Amino acid sequence: MEEFVLYSPEEVINRNLRESALRFEGICRQDLSHLQDLAHEIADSAEEGAAFLASLPDHVPDSFSEPLSEGANKTTEKEQRLRSLCLKALLAIRLQQVLSERTPLTASFFFGEPSELRAEAAGRVSYQKSSFSDDAYLCFAEHFEGLHSSYASGFAQACEEVYNGLSEYCMLPIASASEGQLNGFFRLIDRYDLKIFATCTVTESDPAKRTCFALLQRDLIPAPHRAGEQRELSLILPQGSEPDAADLLLAARLCGLELRGLDSVLSTEMGDPLSLRYTFTVGEAGLSAFLLYLAMDAPHYRPIGIYSRLNP
Repeated sequence: MEEFVLYSPEEVINRNLRESALRFEGICRQDLSHLQDLAHEIADSAEEGAAFLASLPDHVPDSFSEPLSEGANKTTEKEQRLRSLCLKALLAIRLQQVLSERTPLTASFFFGEPSELRAEAAGRVSYQKSSFSDDAYLCFAEHFEGLHSSYASGFAQACEEVYNGLSEYCMLPIASASEGQLNGFFRLIDRYDLKIFATCTVTESDPAKRTCFALLQRDLIPAPHRAGEQRELSLILPQGSEPDAADLLLAARLCGLELRGLDSVLSTEMGDPLSLRYTFTVGEAGLSAFLLYLAMDAPHYRPIGIYSRLNP
């Protein structure tokens, strides 16, 4: 018979914690194994592109978000929601790994093929002339070959030329040191359904006149990623929709993205309610995983762009 040993309360607590940690580790390993198998099943059974992404919510097991029994407290509800969120994000990561072995997960996989561009529109950048905008154009032209400028009579005309296929790009100021985000210009971006290709910041002698410009295009086509350049993802979700801000930020973190900015967006031309615009810094693998997570848990999101941030 094993000799009776008297443990102190601290030793009992420590032994219980170690036992709980070992059991939790086993549960996590089992979950990851199931997620890996599920990722392969989804990749085998679903179609590519838009049909594949649309089918993702149907492939998420109900056990990720089982209804709570009567009398469950708020702590239990919060823990279940957190577990469901983590499993969805981890499934997206596993799915990204499986799909990457079979097909390139480019922007066209997530957002469709870009519109055909007229030869005379290629490289044409429409914008309203000013000393700031000229400096911004020169910054973009230094980084991207084949650009040539075209002055527009106003900001709306510059956007219309891109929307109608007369120019490949237009340029708008989107933030300033003195006013913050420029919501009026984001309304134009929304009205013409434009996507950010790159941003740059123009600074003159007075720091209060520091202005960030966006180079915009009709389709979501990420700019070439170059060493030393920061890449960002910007998207809009209606406030009050699922997932909420805290859950979305946690999922982004699990996929390797870092929050750069969170702004409110007033009611848009399209009649949407008050929304939130999220901006994340991204890496290539993490971006694909997060886009798969969004298709699974937030298919109503609207992408603003996946773009290069050329300078602070």
